[in-house]
Amino acid sequence: MAPPPPDDGPSTGYIMNGAPPQRPDYNLAPPAPATGAVFPGADLFSPAQQQGGSGKLSPTIYGMLTVFTLMDGAGDAFDRLAEATVEAVRRGEPDTLVYACHSVKSAPLQRIVYELYRDEVAYRDHLRQPHVERFVNDRQAMVLATNVIELDVNAAKVVPLPTVMY
Repeated sequence: MAPPPPDDGPSTGYIMNGAPPQRPDYNLAPPAPATGAVFPGADLFSPAQQQGGSGKLSPTIYGMLTVFTLMDGAGDAFDRLAEATVEAVRRGEPDTLVYACHSVKSAPLQRIVYELYRDEVAYRDHLRQPHVERFVNDRQAMVLATNVIELDVNAAKVVPLPTVMY
């Protein structure tokens, strides 16, 4: 069984006011080619990708959950900015497996962005994209607080979202 990645601190998340901290470069081998995947990235969640029967998925998959607390009245502008960012990620980032922005029914000033990448290299590539830089810069005037939680993916079922036809 492979040794676990180094402990990067508590798993409760951290507050950030800029770019996420850089994590150590461990286990950055290129991902295995897809084999029989129904959609890009589906093979990452197959039992064949699990480590030595531990039940945990490949440590190369990188995930993040970010909770934004917005300033009063900034919800619509943040949502438009997030929608444009999601669309740009969808069009131009094949190694970004999931990039979704959620509103919170019980907390109208909160938004949650869930991100899942093929590996940390894909995550770092994501951070260098112009649309991500614009999202980071333009949201500053709308966001009161940001809580970032790094994730290890232990188990998952992922299917493509239905396509809306206009």
